[in-house]
Amino acid sequence: MAFRFERHDDIATPDGNNEMATFHGTIVEFQKYIGPLIRNNVQSLTKARKRKLGSKCEECGEKRELEAAHIGTSRPALIQNALKSYEIGPDGKITVDLEEARRKILEAHKPIEKHIRLLCRECHEKLDALSPKAT
Repeated sequence: MAFRFERHDDIATPDGNNEMATFHGTIVEFQKYIGPLIRNNVQSLTKARKRKLGSKCEECGEKRELEAAHIGTSRPALIQNALKSYEIGPDGKITVDLEEARRKILEAHKPIEKHIRLLCRECHEKLDALSPKAT
């Protein structure tokens, strides 16, 4: 698996900044290397909702540490769907602006209530056991 990150100083971004980081690799590689960043960003999106719930699990109602559990569509599937707009080259790889891709993926998680339930670890594990595994 060969992938690369690059910085392009010759391409202007919408804000006039000429520095842009790109990823060139397969969608599987994107999931492997960028997926953890997306997971952290999604957790940040859920912070206000966690406070509103008072840290009570949306399933059992117990006050515990909450985790963001994807419902309906898995995080890998949301990422894959958001990357569909990028052309896959003859080498099977995509080239994406990392910030643009990150924004698209986070938007695909909205509204948060449609894609995420805030659950304690035990309820999250039960939900995951019932859900088909992402490919």
